[in-house]
Amino acid sequence: MKILKISSLVILFGVGIFFLLTYINPSYTKTLNFQNHSITYTQYLFGRETLYGNSYERSHAVSNYDLFEQANMALAARLCKEYIKSPDSIKANKIQEIAKNHIAYKRDFSIDSLIKDREEVFDTIFYIE
Repeated sequence: MKILKISSLVILFGVGIFFLLTYINPSYTKTLNFQNHSITYTQYLFGRETLYGNSYERSHAVSNYDLFEQANMALAARLCKEYIKSPDSIKANKIQEIAKNHIAYKRDFSIDSLIKDREEVFDTIFYIE
């Protein structure tokens, strides 16, 4: 009987901690680095940040993947500014790599096109309905 009570308390405590962590949703920071550029962004233990509403409405949340994408766009935008000052094939390759891996709608991934349309292509604003 004593073992049943102790195991029930342990299970209840574990479930309580899980729900508490789900409610709090702790965050941690990660960094994207390339050459002397670094972008710091936030990730969440349970994979999303609730913008408004309750934590179970996924349509009102930003996922860790979205935050990672935003950090990549910020890195590419910063590299574009540096590329304009001093053109470099390493920066150009990284800009094109980010564009190819993270942008679905763009067809022309030439460095000239990406630099020309950088404000539109590497936009870091979330559009949520």
